Amino acid sequence: MARKVRVEYPGAVYHLRRRWTAADLARRRKGDGQKVKLALRPRQETTTTLRWIAQRLNMGVAGSLANLLRHAEGKR
Repeated sequence: MARKVRVEYPGAVYHLRRRWTAADLARRRKGDGQKVKLALRPRQETTTTLRWIAQRLNMGVAGSLANLLRHAEGKR
């Protein structure tokens, strides 16, 4: 059975690429490297807030996500 595609904003493909469910996101650590990579794309390509991204990916509060993204961008 095919999954429903849930697009919340134009270009939203972060949850489709990995095929993670909400339960999968909840099971992974807040600072998981794959989650950070997923958070980078909507942050760079859209005007979504850090708070929204953190809530959708179960990554804690916006401040900790900002630190994770800053650290990830410094590695590139």
